[in-house]
Amino acid sequence: MAGGGDFDQGARDRLRRMSVEALTTAPSIAALTLPWETGPLAAIFGKPEVLPRPALDIEDVIDTASVRPLGPEPSETVPGDKKAFTAAWNKDTFRRDRLPERDRFNLVYQEWLQVILPWAGDGTVLGLMVSAAADQTEKLAVVTQTLGGKALSTLEKRLRQVKAFLAWALLASVTPFPMTEHACRMYLKKLVEEKAPASRIKGVLEMVGFLRHVVGLPVAENAGDSPWIRGVLRMAAANAKPTAKARPLTVGEVATLEAFVKRRVGALQDLYAAGCFLFLIFSRARFGDCKIISDAVFDIVTKSGELVGYIEVISWSHKMRRHFPSIPLVAPVQGATIGSWVESWRSIATDVGLPLERFQGGAKGPLLPLPSQGGWLESSCSTTEARAWLVQILQNAGHVEAPSLGAHSCKATCLSWAAKYGISKDTRTRLGNHNDRGSAECYGRDTLAAPLRDLEACILAIRTGSFLPDVSRSGYFPDMPDKSPSCEGSTEPQGGIGSSDVEANKSFDPAELSFGAPADQSDLDNDANASEGFEPDAIEHPAPSPSFHGSNPAQDVALDESSSSSTSSSSTDTEVESEPGPHLAALERPVWRDACQVWQHRQSRTVHLLPEADAESGSFVCGRVKSQAYFRATGHPIVDSLKCVQCDRGKTIRSTAQLVHVLDKRRRTG
Repeated sequence: MAGGGDFDQGARDRLRRMSVEALTTAPSIAALTLPWETGPLAAIFGKPEVLPRPALDIEDVIDTASVRPLGPEPSETVPGDKKAFTAAWNKDTFRRDRLPERDRFNLVYQEWLQVILPWAGDGTVLGLMVSAAADQTEKLAVVTQTLGGKALSTLEKRLRQVKAFLAWALLASVTPFPMTEHACRMYLKKLVEEKAPASRIKGVLEMVGFLRHVVGLPVAENAGDSPWIRGVLRMAAANAKPTAKARPLTVGEVATLEAFVKRRVGALQDLYAAGCFLFLIFSRARFGDCKIISDAVFDIVTKSGELVGYIEVISWSHKMRRHFPSIPLVAPVQGATIGSWVESWRSIATDVGLPLERFQGGAKGPLLPLPSQGGWLESSCSTTEARAWLVQILQNAGHVEAPSLGAHSCKATCLSWAAKYGISKDTRTRLGNHNDRGSAECYGRDTLAAPLRDLEACILAIRTGSFLPDVSRSGYFPDMPDKSPSCEGSTEPQGGIGSSDVEANKSFDPAELSFGAPADQSDLDNDANASEGFEPDAIEHPAPSPSFHGSNPAQDVALDESSSSSTSSSSTDTEVESEPGPHLAALERPVWRDACQVWQHRQSRTVHLLPEADAESGSFVCGRVKSQAYFRATGHPIVDSLKCVQCDRGKTIRSTAQLVHVLDKRRRTG
């Protein structure tokens, strides 16, 4: 604001948008209409409206994604007038990946305890330690220490495999443990008869090794090892469908993202997400690498009127945590188009409420959280949701081939460019942060300095038009029709880039370039993985799901109404719930607050408190009415993120009957 208390133009614009948003999103309330307020009498007795009131047909429960975030007014001429983050968010039920990582670990340890308690036995070290534990807390500590150091995704995947095996053993009347070669063979035979994919057949052997060497359950030495089993594995591998590899982004798609961020026309959430995708592209990172980051560093200087330098963060969620706790992710600030996109992204991040400086001082968090009601949740977007967001942004800009992008496309882009440009294999390995055959080298900025210079030379060649990675192989270097660059022999940049070429093409913008003869899609797919060690990712097309929050009343109400409907699963290896049964041990009854029962919603998995005085018929502490959509939680794993916030903060004694019940219980217990 300017001096004297006056609002500047930007403040007035934001106030206007907030007022319009409040008017257009508030639910309309039916009012009593008197006889003289309608018809001809209204013209005599009624008061004229200063502004006509719009007739709105808005439900009481407003979809979170329908609220447009604050930001610049969209332009009709710029492909950014559609909100990409609102596209097809599903209203799923319980989502394990919506929980904080610490609660996901706690939940998976409790579920492993359910598996271990009935089957460990006294003949194993783990069984003796669990039997000697005094209470469930100590037993859970034994399981936590046994599985310590294993990645969360590994624990969840192996748990799904074990639960599927136990469910089959229960139906087939087979004793699952001690696991014998016969039981393993019969289970594999069942999968073969069902024509299960090769990944599930291979997963059986992975499960056997995990149970024997990591968990320590009783597993026979020859379980999973026989000529027949080895033949089944070879046949499954031979008949496996080829993996659909994620293609790299084209230069035109990258240029679109950069122009979208620089122009700042569109929803703020979409603009910030586009900047996050650009950082993933130029830092050669998976989306999972940025789910937990810290220590953002901006090494940027001005040379000849242009910003040059790097932006660096520390990743704590990368795939190589077993070898290195953290690795740096470094991206050059100059991209495929003229001008830096980083400064605009930093400004957008501040406006959207996610300043990149929040990662300084050792603070950790996700680079791209999930949007919610114009704000942000603490949890990160999933890889599937991030892919859908990227695809929708590019589709809104007119890129019809965007749906073929995969979750690994951001990492594949610069590595594919480097391979086509002729950068050596060792340099590309370092750029991709791949572990070079068990090397003990710890990646740092010093070891990345030379590879980054080679990458910047490649990007400069794209920016000046000397290198066209999206055309056929014969047209990569339009300035060198009679020369073919070496593929692996030299780390020197190819394409005849020199000072005269740079000056001659300084005004070149790839966004305005006609890229000549486009390459076949097969060429793009094959060249995407030209660097050694590239890990392909299967292209998935399910719509992303919204965030899970344990205290969302609208979600519980919506799920109550549809609790009788069945939900489908894409495969048997997806979410497997921990229902106590003959094959799983029931945990101790959860104790939350005194004189209260714990009830859980069947779909959202939110847990609520029910005063014991109202156990027969009544409502939870939060006010929700007990119905068939809830069941009493006895023996189920419970974590703090699943607890209803209103129940946790509410009063459990709200009537005389409840007070009498509590006093009587205390009198009996002394």
